[in-house]
Parts: sequence; structure tokens; C-alpha cells
Amino acid sequence: MIVLEDLAMLDIEEVMQRLGVSDSTIRRLVRDGKLRAYRIGRRLKFKQEDVDRFVEGQVIEPHKPTEGQNHA
Repeated sequence: MIVLEDLAMLDIEEVMQRLGVSDSTIRRLVRDGKLRAYRIGRRLKFKQEDVDRFVEGQVIEPHKPTEGQNHA
């Protein structure tokens, strides 16, 4: 069953604005399988949860130096 909130999808311009990247970057992320997209007609659409999942996957963990490494 389709719920109305499931139909509320973002277009590429909205994703570009939210992530602060270009159209070509969004398309590359989709092509590389890093950002999930849906083709509706000739347009790409995105679920907010998929954009959120992509962002959460971009977390940079702090580097833990191995013993013997000097801190600059």
C-alpha cells in the first residue's frame, strides 16, 4: 500500500541544495551506487531517508595513531 508520505520525494535541485553540491556530483553519486535515486518519467527523485542515509555514511572517524607515531 502506498502512503502519501512515501510520495513526497525530493528532486535533484533540492538534494543539490541540501548537500551543497552540483548536479554532476549528485548524478555521479547515483551512478556509483552511493546515493539511491528513483527515475520517475525522465526525472530523478530521491527519498529523504535515502539522502539522510547517505549523509550518515559520510562520517569521518577520528584517526587513532599507532604506537610510536609522533603528533605534530
